[in-house]
Amino acid sequence: YVPEGFGTCDCVIVADDELIVIDFKYGRGVQVEADDNSQMRLYALGALTMFDGIYDIQFVGVNIYQPRRDNISVDNFSKESLLRWAEEALKPAAELAYAGEGEFKCGNWCQFCKARAECRKRAEENLALAKHDFADPALLEKDEIADILGKVDSLVSWASDIKDYALAESLKPIIKLSSTASDKKVKQA
Repeated sequence: YVPEGFGTCDCVIVADDELIVIDFKYGRGVQVEADDNSQMRLYALGALTMFDGIYDIQFVGVNIYQPRRDNISVDNFSKESLLRWAEEALKPAAELAYAGEGEFKCGNWCQFCKARAECRKRAEENLALAKHDFADPALLEKDEIADILGKVDSLVSWASDIKDYALAESLKPIIKLSSTASDKKVKQA
């Protein structure tokens, strides 16, 4: 369904005609829900691919356990609906992504993305705050302030990611030189 896709789920239980996938998330950050969760459905699809030939699986349950958030979230669906989702939604989206096409979407998941500092779509979303022309009128309206407040955490997070990325990129030559010097010392010893 997803070329070169991979993943590791924390727990798979198969009993009779039921497949249960459990994902343990220990962080305090974002609370994650199991309902319509693509990551959980992918884990379930992988487990179904592995075990459906051995067991007569009919029902699938996906569970997220976040003890530091007091969150246990559950979603249940049939094997048929999972396979239908894989064929109708997952496979076409994966083919587009694999071809370098498709549509980028921003959201709270961006904080986990490897491209979060370089993503043009995320930059566009955050720079949209500039639409608020702070010079005219002199004071922002309350609805404009409310709109900004709804986006400011994402903006701050994005700006921090840009700073971290720029610092890491600027240090790369230094790190390479340092490791080369260290390698020479080790070889001499």
